[in-house]
Amino acid sequence: MRHFDKKGLEGLPLKLMIIFLILSLTMPILIENAEYYDTLVIKKNLIIEAEKIRKGAYSVYLSGPENLRTINVEIPKGTFGQVCRLEFGGGINDSASLMIKCFINDDLCGTIILDNPRISIVSNSGQPIVIENDSIKLSLSCVEIDRSRFVQAEVISLD
Repeated sequence: MRHFDKKGLEGLPLKLMIIFLILSLTMPILIENAEYYDTLVIKKNLIIEAEKIRKGAYSVYLSGPENLRTINVEIPKGTFGQVCRLEFGGGINDSASLMIKCFINDDLCGTIILDNPRISIVSNSGQPIVIENDSIKLSLSCVEIDRSRFVQAEVISLD
């Protein structure tokens, strides 16, 4: 014969309260760790995309004037709504043209400097090219201006 314990039913709200207390204390830590891990993965992927641009720029530069490369650049999207972007290029005598910067939520998370050999990536407008949370095609070509070589970058529309 079975014997039913009435205290089990009476103790259920207390057990549920303890479970919810434990969950409420551990969930913020778990979410923070997941967000931190997601940011690390995004940073790694941004650096990989910046390296693709750097390698393409070196390839075009070393191949000489009138050479052209097309690169697909995919900026990762964050799970927790992070805004990611790459900035590179600029004017001919602009120091920004010598580096590729990676940003997550307006915080600089990585910089690749184009040295050895020193390469300037210039844009048609003379302003830095900004790629934000998007996938684009990038055209890189080697141009010679006043006996100096530059890599000219242009965003190609995917339409």
